[in-house]
Amino acid sequence: ALCLIHRRQTMSIVRGNWASALLAILIFASTLWSIHPEITFRRAGGYLITMLTAVFLSSRFTTDQVIRVLSWGLALSAIGSIAFVAIYPQYGIMQGQDLEGDLDGTWRGVFTHKNPMGYAMCIGVFVECYIIASASTGIRRHTPVLDICLLACFCALVILSRSATALLCSVFYLIGSCGYVLWVRARPIAAIASTAAALLTLLALVVVWVDPISALALMGKDATLTGRTDLWPLVLDLIWQKPVWGWGYGALWLAGDNTTIAIAAAIGWTPPNAHNEFLQVASELGLLGAAVVLIVIAVALRRGASCIIAGRQQLGVFLLMFVLATVITGITEEMLVQNQTISWVVFNILSFSAGLELARLQEQKEQPERRIERTILARAKPVGDSSTLT
Repeated sequence: ALCLIHRRQTMSIVRGNWASALLAILIFASTLWSIHPEITFRRAGGYLITMLTAVFLSSRFTTDQVIRVLSWGLALSAIGSIAFVAIYPQYGIMQGQDLEGDLDGTWRGVFTHKNPMGYAMCIGVFVECYIIASASTGIRRHTPVLDICLLACFCALVILSRSATALLCSVFYLIGSCGYVLWVRARPIAAIASTAAALLTLLALVVVWVDPISALALMGKDATLTGRTDLWPLVLDLIWQKPVWGWGYGALWLAGDNTTIAIAAAIGWTPPNAHNEFLQVASELGLLGAAVVLIVIAVALRRGASCIIAGRQQLGVFLLMFVLATVITGITEEMLVQNQTISWVVFNILSFSAGLELARLQEQKEQPERRIERTILARAKPVGDSSTLT
């Protein structure tokens, strides 16, 4: 309803993000060939609401205002999770085991599982890093105490969730934010720190390459990535059965579905999804849908780089950080093109906001040029011109 009220701004974003609009159309169209059309149609409606939320926030608020709104929303989730664990610890703290191992003592708060809480709190870390970086690199250069407290709260909940992926992403956001602040305020120190971080990253990659089993064990994973490597060949078989259009958005991995039952019998456990964002998209929307998603990612990366070149360094740097983290973590988790998932909402908000910011900068750049052109034309007009006499 809000997007309809502000339909001019809504259509402006839609026209500037044709790949995202095409993806939404393809998701709805997959109802026609889905193996479960009623479920696909319902989830496609949820996806449309997800995207309209991102469109509305991007069109009605500046980037800094949107980040602040996200901070408030995620703070409510964090405070609610802490309160829920305090009142109902038997529900807020998980018990038992699953495929990922021992769950005893892992926090899920108000979420259904520890991983969704870990991902949400990880985005909270990203948002607070953005706010603190803005304060640290601005004119006043003061850091709000409340945001530091929220950052500490989000980090603590990520640790309590024991989600390895969320923890690695949070560390990446913290290091990237510190590097950005150093680059703005003390570039020689930033250069040294960046070189050291690059060498440590290279060393870590070498260790993973030489002894991947031990490296995965340090992160609480086994050589099969908790069964994912057994699942992926079967997902590839599903993709090649319907390579162009896929099986329908949200139509796979349903309880009681024959395809899910057959895969569960083959690998010995029931997967909730493909555990890989690209395989998930290709299985649901075919290679066509996967190609459109790659275009969406490429557009976001290009906008991040363009913002840095155009002088909006913070937006560009944080957009690139978030896109890279989302794509890399998507190798083992389901992050892209998700229905009502906070990570996909933030991904699109950042991309849309960057596009609008670049459009504003381009318009500001063209306005003086237009005034100069009008002045030159007015001065070049002959004195005896008939239009002037009239």
